[in-house]
Parts: sequence; structure tokens; C-alpha cells
Amino acid sequence: MNEFLDKILSTLSPLALFSIGLQLKFGEWRAESKNLLVGLSYKLIVAPLIIFIFVMLTHSTGYFSKVIVFEASMPSHITASLLASQFELNPRLCNLMVGIGIIASFLTSTIWYFVCNNFM
Repeated sequence: MNEFLDKILSTLSPLALFSIGLQLKFGEWRAESKNLLVGLSYKLIVAPLIIFIFVMLTHSTGYFSKVIVFEASMPSHITASLLASQFELNPRLCNLMVGIGIIASFLTSTIWYFVCNNFM
């Protein structure tokens, strides 16, 4: 039974990505540009910077500290977008945050990777 459920559950993330991809319209980003900029800036830059400063102030070192900072720099999750869409909390912005956030995180995650390896 567990094996059966594991196989079914393994399809959920790709299915969620596919459904968000179908709803994603990059032409609509201008209408949400201010909110999108604030949300992505916070999620990809400000939040990891706050965590990085906290880790440095506490003199934490090692792999665990690097993982904490790097995880903080990950883009918005699909689950958050699906929940926001379900409760009609600006689904267009949520889908744009996930879609553009994944693309932008290729650059920001690389930067945070180098910051973690060089300063921690």
C-alpha cells in the first residue's frame, strides 16, 4: 500500500508545476510589476540576507549554517501558490511569483551559493 501511495504522490509536484505553467501568462506581469518586485526581492534577496546576518552574528559555521541560508534563498513554493489560488488571494500574482521566481532563482541561488562558500 505504501509503495502504491508513493507512486501516486510522486506525480503531485510535476502535476502542480504543469498546472501553474498553464496559468502563467508572462504578458500580465506589468499589471503586477510592483507587487512582483516587492515579493521576489523579499523572497530571493532580503530574507536570505537577514538569515545570513543572523548566522554571522551567532558565529554559526559548517554545513548546517550554509543550508539554512541557501534554503532561505529558494523561490516561492508551488504549495503556497496553490493555497493562495484556492482561497482567491490574487492567483495571477501567485503564479507569476512562482514562475518568474524559479527563473530568477537560477541567478540568485548561484550568488547565495558563492556567498555561503566564501563567507561562512
